[in-house]
Amino acid sequence: MIVDCHTHIDFSAGDDLLSEHLSAAETVDRCIVLANIRADDEENHKLGEYVSGHNEKLTGFAFVEPSREVIGEKKLSSITSKTGLSGIVVYCSACGFHPAHSRVMLFYEAAEQLGVPVFFS
Repeated sequence: MIVDCHTHIDFSAGDDLLSEHLSAAETVDRCIVLANIRADDEENHKLGEYVSGHNEKLTGFAFVEPSREVIGEKKLSSITSKTGLSGIVVYCSACGFHPAHSRVMLFYEAAEQLGVPVFFS
């Protein structure tokens, strides 16, 4: 099985980019689409809608910044259920936090308890 583990979509670029992304995804068995850095709830939701329309090929990961807010099981469950996304992406270096920050460790515990994969970029 061939999996492209690192793709992004810029929803402000229009439908042509979505078509290009889907066309490129045809060359693999599965494609993980990561939310862009600093994506807000609306962008995570758009990503969820996009991947749910192509769930035979695409898997989406929402963006969160666990160093800025406490993200426990309840919050994490809400994010994944409301967006329909399967995992979470964190951008440690780009967001300026250490991957072992105490608040981030609480997030990892919640992700582990819920079985939600975490992607580090």
